Amino acid sequence: MALVQLYLGYVSFMQYSGTLELLAESLSIMVTYIQVVGRCYFYVFQQESCRKIVQNIREQRMHFGAKSNPAIEQLFHGADEQLVHLYRVLYWMYAAAMISFLSMPAIYPDPRKYNLPLAFTFPFLPVDNRFWWYFTYLYHFAMIWKCIHLLVVIDGVMVMAMMSVRKRIQALKVLLQQLDEKIQASPWKRTDHLELDLKRIIELHVSIKEFMRDFSDSYRWHFFMIAGTVCFEICMALNVIATTVRNPVYPYLLATTTQLLVMCFFGNVLLIENDTLSDCVYNIHWYRMTISQQKKIMFMVANAQPDMSANAIFLNVQMATFITIIRAAYSYFTILQ
Repeated sequence: MALVQLYLGYVSFMQYSGTLELLAESLSIMVTYIQVVGRCYFYVFQQESCRKIVQNIREQRMHFGAKSNPAIEQLFHGADEQLVHLYRVLYWMYAAAMISFLSMPAIYPDPRKYNLPLAFTFPFLPVDNRFWWYFTYLYHFAMIWKCIHLLVVIDGVMVMAMMSVRKRIQALKVLLQQLDEKIQASPWKRTDHLELDLKRIIELHVSIKEFMRDFSDSYRWHFFMIAGTVCFEICMALNVIATTVRNPVYPYLLATTTQLLVMCFFGNVLLIENDTLSDCVYNIHWYRMTISQQKKIMFMVANAQPDMSANAIFLNVQMATFITIIRAAYSYFTILQ
């Protein structure tokens, strides 16, 4: 099906090369499908790392000792419910994009593409015939359905992984607060009995950084392909909008921009959560601990200061990146005007 769609994309490119609106739409379809095919290619060869990430998310309660710690149990119980609701919201957002594409013939009928959802047809098939029109429409439906459900699975895992890291940092803060209470209840400089608690917190922090590093390395190319295709499609859409405001390109612009926004938003949430971790470590009564424990706290504060965020080869996945892309797109649009 991938080869068939690439061929149909080439045919539509040649067919609509004289019409800017349909040419931009056909190019956007080709680039979006290349993103889906390319990300599926990486996903196939990264199945093992993806399984490890999902398994690690499932076992995070056990790693943080939720069974023996009611506060951690309550935190992760709420996190599990949030992840389920988050995935459902993400699915319905992608499903809404699918419905908007399929309903375009009714909302904005365009005889130039035979009132079909997308700007491509099968060569040598008379689309003006009712049977072949329905055949082409069903093919459009199947392609959109497949792309949406592939993307929602891969993007869902990416979002859940970032939210899992955020929740682990919150759990680490809870453990630091509990450690601080034990420090205050202990005599000055007599905290040797808290050595195991401190080592466990340090080990958990190291495991969080390792998990984030593995996740970022596994999905770096996914973030890069999202950013690259979104930039291209925004440029194509703005070229069309600069020519004529009333056109069917808005669903593509909204869907692709929303995909980038979702990734950057949750990446930014993780970044904000990690920014406060070093302050949380420093705010405990570390000066009441032994000298060796104070040195460990010092190293943990230093280790918690670097930003913890996913990256897309040369971009960080955060709201600053999203705003930079939108500003560049607006500047490009003003030049076109």
